[in-house]
Amino acid sequence: MARLPATVLNTAAVSYLAFRAAFVYLYINGETGTSPLLVVIKLISDGMAKARTGAWLGASAACLTLFVKAGNAFRVGLSSIRQA
Repeated sequence: MARLPATVLNTAAVSYLAFRAAFVYLYINGETGTSPLLVVIKLISDGMAKARTGAWLGASAACLTLFVKAGNAFRVGLSSIRQA
């Protein structure tokens, strides 16, 4: 309905999938477990948690960008109908 360009949709879809794949990778490989090097693992785990949060936010932003762009395109289309 909003008639967004295919490049916008494709870019958002690829971005979303890439961010979700990064999130899953970081989630699976970010487990600490039990280790004698708990201090080092804790530091690495904190960095992985921040990266995982960034990946989640990136995926959410890619999805929400489509809503904003579609809303703007719809609003522009509505204003042209009202002026006619």
